[in-house]
Amino acid sequence: MTVDRCLIRGVGSLDMPLRVLDLMSLQGATIYRAVIDKEGDDYCVLVEACAQRPQLMVEKIRSMILVSSVEHVL
Repeated sequence: MTVDRCLIRGVGSLDMPLRVLDLMSLQGATIYRAVIDKEGDDYCVLVEACAQRPQLMVEKIRSMILVSSVEHVL
């Protein structure tokens, strides 16, 4: 398995980025590093994680309410 970097953007309270990380761990991802940036109602999370099924994990994160985008970062 390789380590993937994802940039996740959304809107919501401070617990929303934590919910995203929780969902990732429930999907079996190993999270190596997460950097959360919160400004007003917007948040951005840069995540370095390893997952057996990274595409499924990304699709589940995209389907969360208040997540506006998920993109792979090189």
